[in-house]
Amino acid sequence: MRQVAVIAVIAMLALGSVAGAQEFPVLQRQLDRIDAEPKGEMIGYVAAARIAAKEMTPGKLKKAPGRYVGVPVAFNAKIVEITEQNGATFTRVESGDLVLFVVGRFLTDFEERDRVGVIGYLAGTFEYTSQAGWNISIPAVAARAIVSAKEFARLSGKK
Repeated sequence: MRQVAVIAVIAMLALGSVAGAQEFPVLQRQLDRIDAEPKGEMIGYVAAARIAAKEMTPGKLKKAPGRYVGVPVAFNAKIVEITEQNGATFTRVESGDLVLFVVGRFLTDFEERDRVGVIGYLAGTFEYTSQAGWNISIPAVAARAIVSAKEFARLSGKK
């Protein structure tokens, strides 16, 4: 039941509702930032994210995700869980030993277990209660795009 409530709150957030903004203002601000950016080629964006990530280790991100709010990110990941509601995508991904919550105001054709590239901004912490009753906190990402692993390699300059 709690999990359904969390998804409903996140869906409101993705649509820019006032209730969602009150629940997750940091994530809301990063999604609004993406909406305000010009759309277009992302090669330069991925390069900037790679430079920004040099000072941030997975351990530092796990320990204090709030310290990196607004930092651009671009990383490979495996989709663990994915759902779409009202034109927005909500997914939990694994990247190395990190688990992250990713929200984008777009739909995708990706499914669980797909390998993807995530491009966006760090947006603090997403907190939820697991089905087993555990309180979980994981870093959150406001996604500018979720692309195929092949497209991500191209954007990253890899062949």
